[in-house]
Amino acid sequence: MGFLLQDLRFALRQMRRRPAFSAVAVLALGIGIGATTAMFSVVDGVLMRPLPYTEPGQLVAIWQTFPHWRGRPTMEATWDQMGLSYPDYADLREQQTFFSDVAAYNVRPFVLNGLGEPREVAVGIGTASLLPLLGITPSVGRWFLPGEEGGGAPLLAVLSHEIWESGFGADANVIGRTLALDDDRYTIVGVLPPGFQLERLRYSQTSGGRPAVWIPVGADGRRLHPESLNFEAIGRLQPGRPLADAQLEAERIFQADGDPTKRGARLELRREAEIGAARVPLLLLFGAVCLLLLIACGNVGALLLGEVGWREGEIATRSALGASRVRIVRQLLTESALLASCGALVGCLLAAWGTRVLVVLSPVDISRLDQVGFDWRVLAFALAVAIATTLIFGLAPALSLARSDNYGSIANSRRVSRHRSRLQNTAMIGQLALSMVLMVSAGLLFRSLVRQRSVDPGFRSESLLTFRLSLPGYRYTSAEQREMFAGELQTRLAALPGVAAVTSSTALPFTSYSNRGSISVSSEDLESRLTSSSPIARYRVVDPGYFETLDIPLLAGRLLSHADRADAPRVIVVNESMARRFWPSESPLGKGLLTPYGLMTVVGVVGDFAETGQEDAMEPALFHSRLQRPPGALAVAVRTRIEPRLVAEPAMRAVWELDSALPISEVASMEELLSRSLADERYRSLMVMLFAVIAVVLVAVGISGVAARTVSQRTRELGIRIALGSTAARASSSILIQAAPGIFAGVAGGIAVALPCAGLLDRYLFEVGATDLLTYAAAAGLLFGVSSLAVYLPARRIARLDAAEVLRAD
Repeated sequence: MGFLLQDLRFALRQMRRRPAFSAVAVLALGIGIGATTAMFSVVDGVLMRPLPYTEPGQLVAIWQTFPHWRGRPTMEATWDQMGLSYPDYADLREQQTFFSDVAAYNVRPFVLNGLGEPREVAVGIGTASLLPLLGITPSVGRWFLPGEEGGGAPLLAVLSHEIWESGFGADANVIGRTLALDDDRYTIVGVLPPGFQLERLRYSQTSGGRPAVWIPVGADGRRLHPESLNFEAIGRLQPGRPLADAQLEAERIFQADGDPTKRGARLELRREAEIGAARVPLLLLFGAVCLLLLIACGNVGALLLGEVGWREGEIATRSALGASRVRIVRQLLTESALLASCGALVGCLLAAWGTRVLVVLSPVDISRLDQVGFDWRVLAFALAVAIATTLIFGLAPALSLARSDNYGSIANSRRVSRHRSRLQNTAMIGQLALSMVLMVSAGLLFRSLVRQRSVDPGFRSESLLTFRLSLPGYRYTSAEQREMFAGELQTRLAALPGVAAVTSSTALPFTSYSNRGSISVSSEDLESRLTSSSPIARYRVVDPGYFETLDIPLLAGRLLSHADRADAPRVIVVNESMARRFWPSESPLGKGLLTPYGLMTVVGVVGDFAETGQEDAMEPALFHSRLQRPPGALAVAVRTRIEPRLVAEPAMRAVWELDSALPISEVASMEELLSRSLADERYRSLMVMLFAVIAVVLVAVGISGVAARTVSQRTRELGIRIALGSTAARASSSILIQAAPGIFAGVAGGIAVALPCAGLLDRYLFEVGATDLLTYAAAAGLLFGVSSLAVYLPARRIARLDAAEVLRAD
C-alpha cells in the first residue's frame, strides 16, 4: 500500500508537470468511455434487463401462423405472427398441458371523457388470468375475477398508475368511482402499480401504445367472433417443459377444426418478442461506439509512446538506483490507470448527459426505452471499461520503456527507439483504419437516408395539416349522421382563413392506420376470397376531393365525384399498381372488383403514392367514396396557404363547435409525418455520423501530437539541414513525407476492413450498395486530408527555426 500511494503521488506530479498532454489524454478517454457507457445504458435497458414480471424467463408469446399467406406482398412480414380470437384462446387454455396458465389481451382506442378535454386513450382489454400470470398485484383494489370476462362481462375498469395520479390525484378512495369510456360508465375496481407496462407487440402505434385503463374481455360489447384475430396470448411455461413441444401442442389445438396446411402456431419467449427488431440496430450502434473507444485508447497510447521518449533518462536513473523492471512497469501502469480513472470520471459525466440525449433522439417505437437510465450497472460497466483501457493503452508504453536494463547503451537506445516508433506507427495506423470503418458506415447510412428522403411520395406533401377524428358509434349511429357531420366539418374548415382545400379519408399517408382485405376480379362466392390465391389490397374510404387536395395525378378515367352517392352505382378508383397487376394488357375501366363491401366498378386509375414509408414497394390499393360508405373515423387533411401549424388551433375549434365531446388526435403536418416515417433511419445515421466525427477529431489530435513530438525530436537535425542550405519548406515536407506511408497504410487498411463490415448494413441501405465507390472515395479523401492537415500544422514550426540558435544551443 505504501508503494501504491507513492506511485499515485508521483503519477499526480507527472500529470501536473504535463498539463496539456494530461488534458488531451483525459478528454480523449472521457469521450470514448462516455460514448460507450451511454450507448451501453441504452443496450442494457432495452436488451439486457429482465422483464419486470415474476420468473420472466418462463413467459412465452403465442402466435398463430397462416403458411398459405406466405409470399403475399402485404402479408410476408406478419403471416407467422397473427393474433388469436377469443374462442381460440379459450380452447388453448382449456386443452393445453405445457403451461401453468394462459392469458390474452388486446388494446384499442376509446374516447375518455370527464378528465379535461375529451381524448382518445389506449385501453387494454384483458382476461382475468392476465395479471396473476405475470405475477403483478394491483397497488390499490383488485384485478378482474374469473367470472368477469366473456359475453356479458360487467363494466369494470383498472386504472394505470399514471392516469390515477394525473386524473384522480392519487386518491386512495378511487375504488367504486366511475370512468366514462365511449358512452359507458365503468366502475373502477383497482389501480396498477407504477411502471407496469404491457402493450401490443404488433400494431402498438395503431392501438395507441401503452394502455391508460384496463377493462375485462367482453365489457366493451364487441362480439367475440371466431374470425376476429385481435388477441395476443401469453403463456407461462411449466418448469422443465420444452418450448418446441409446447408449440407442437398449440398447433394440434389450432388445427383441430381446420386444414393443417393453412394454420399453425409459433411460440417465442416474451422477452425476445418484445425486443423484436431493435436488437440488431442497437448492437450495431454499440459495436460502432466500441470502435470509437478503441480509437481513443489508440490515440492515448500513441501519445504516451511519444512521451516516454523524453523519460528515458529518468527511467535509466531509477533502474541504476535499484528499481526492478516490474517496479518500473507498475509505476507506468499506475500513471496510465490514473489517466484512465480521470477519463472514466469525465466519461461518466458525459454518459449521464449522453444517455438522456440518446433516449430523446431514439425512435418512439423502441420497447422499454423508459427503463434506460444511469445506475450501478452502468457505473460498473464504466469501471470495467476504465480497467480495460488502462491495459490497452498503458501496457505497450510501459513495456517499451522497461524492455531493457541497459539504458546507457547507444545501440540499445536506438533499438528501443525504433521499436517504440513502430508501436507508435502501428497505433496510428490502427486508429486510421477504425476511423475509416466508421466514416464509411456513416457515409453509407447518410447517403441512404438522403435517397429515401428524396423519393417522390407521389403526392404534394408540403402545406398539409393533418389530424384524426373518431366518430363513435354510440353517438353517430347511422351513415346519414356520419355523412352530415363530415360534410359540415369540411364546409367549416374550408372557410377558415389560410385554407385552400379540405379532404378526408379513413387513413392518410405515413400514418399507422391501414386497412387491407381480399379481393376478387369477378363476382364469385365470397368464400373464394379466403383461399390462398385471393390477392390482398389496401382499402381507403376517401372524400371525393381527396386526390385533388393531395395532388395525386389521374392516369385514366375519372376521379370520384359528389355524384357518387349512396343511391348511385358503387364505383372505385384503383392505383397504378393494381391496374398493372390485374389488367396488364387492357384498360381496367369498367371492370368489376369484388371487395368486402360488395361488387364495385372501376372508373379511374390514379398514380401510385407512398402510404407507410418511402422505401416501401407500392402495392395494390383501391379507393371508394365516403358518400357511398361514410366511415366511423376521419383522417382530415387541410391544404393551407400559410404555415400548416397556424391553422391547427382554428381547425380544432371548428371541430368542437360541431361536437364538443369528440377527441382530436395526431395533429401534425404532413412533412412531420413524412419525417417520422424515417425516424429509425435518421437515428442510425445520426448516431454513426456522430461517432465518426468524434473519431476523426481524436485521430487528428493524436496525429498532430505525434507530429509535434517528431518535430521536437528532429529540431537539431532540421536546423543543421537549413544551415547547410535546405529550405524550410523542404524541411517541413520531410515531416509530411515521413507520415505519408502510415496515413496511406491506415486508410488502405480501413478500406479493407470496411468492405466486409459494411455488409452488415445491407439491410438498412436504400438504393446504395455496401460497396458504393463514391462513399469509399469521399471517406478516404476526407480522412487523408484531415490527417495530412494534422501533420502539416505542427510541421509549420520548422519555418520559424533559426538555424544559428539551434546550432548555438547544441
